[in-house]
Amino acid sequence: MSNKQREKQWITFKVSASEMKAIEAYCEENKRTKTDVLRELIRQLPTFTNLNTHSQNNK
Repeated sequence: MSNKQREKQWITFKVSASEMKAIEAYCEENKRTKTDVLRELIRQLPTFTNLNTHSQNNK
């Protein structure tokens, strides 16, 4: 993995109080951080899979 691929980016967005309670409860129950859970959700997106496959084919 190149240095550019390892660069960390920030995402900041607003959620409702009920959405925040939901993710916090999930994280507490599963002993995971919000970052970990959200990163996993992003990696499950079809577009993430397509980008990841495309970049590996271009090596």
